[in-house]
Amino acid sequence: MTVNANPPRVQYIADGVQTVFGFDFRVEAGADLKVWLDALPAAGFSVAGLGNPAGGSITLSPAPAHGVRVTLQRAMPDRRDTAFVEGAEFRAVALNLELDRAVLLLQQAREVAARSLSAAPHDQAANLILPSVPARANRLLHFDAGGNVAADLPDNDGIALAAAAAAESADDAAAALVAAEAAQAAAEAARDTALAYTGGPVPFVFDGGATGYTLPVAPASADALLLFVGGVFQRPPAYSVAGTALTIPGGAPAGSRQVMGIIGAKGVALDAEAKFQHLAWEIYRLAFEKLSRTDAAATYIALAGTASYGRGALALADVVAARAYIGLEIGIGPSQQAPNWATLKS
Repeated sequence: MTVNANPPRVQYIADGVQTVFGFDFRVEAGADLKVWLDALPAAGFSVAGLGNPAGGSITLSPAPAHGVRVTLQRAMPDRRDTAFVEGAEFRAVALNLELDRAVLLLQQAREVAARSLSAAPHDQAANLILPSVPARANRLLHFDAGGNVAADLPDNDGIALAAAAAAESADDAAAALVAAEAAQAAAEAARDTALAYTGGPVPFVFDGGATGYTLPVAPASADALLLFVGGVFQRPPAYSVAGTALTIPGGAPAGSRQVMGIIGAKGVALDAEAKFQHLAWEIYRLAFEKLSRTDAAATYIALAGTASYGRGALALADVVAARAYIGLEIGIGPSQQAPNWATLKS
């Protein structure tokens, strides 16, 4: 019987369903086949195809779990159980079995050697034999300048230098971490500053009956709001702002559209003309949404004189123009842009 040249070892990765695993090398007895599931020997498997030169298969029950490495290896004992007696019948079958066994054992040895550390056949000669136990005990195994295996005592100076380098690297890493955290904090602060709204007007309207609301953008400060609750203009501490969170401690009266206002640009240095346009346009929007014309005009006049917008910064002509605009006397709807106030005041 012939012997093929296939290595006597094969591996699979289980899929959690497969139970039959094949091998393409000759196995004479079931005890000669070893099976591992990852690093654990498998038990309770059956073998088919014993003595077949093309190989056979095993059946595992239950199926190995998904991802388990299944290893099949021929592991014949390296012994001889048959002896030819002098003068006895010389049968070719018995001789072939013994010769086959010798080849099978050689294949096993080659397969193990292939998984061992070895030099390439074209490599130059070197001593790869381990030093004796006393010569290598408590020493570091390495290759010397000639590529020979050697064992030396640890280099304490080198270890100290390596430890110092490692400590320095750790210090550098710690410093880098601190710098990175500081940079992150600075970036977050810059982000928060960038997110704090200081641009043009952004109106908002909420139903009443609550003490907390989420604004569409974060004002630069609590003063950067024009807030009306139940139609009444509010000033801190009647409300507070943290990011986009608007808190009204006393709560807003129940009902539709009880909380309204504008997130404005008080934090930005604007000239009186720009402040006037900003205020008048926003009060007009509130007037259209909630307030009467008279109340809106009166509210604007009150706001125009507050320190928040710069007392006396707005001229009487501006107030008159705002009153005319808030009174809808020029017929501009709330969805349109603010007019040219210089033209209006003229």
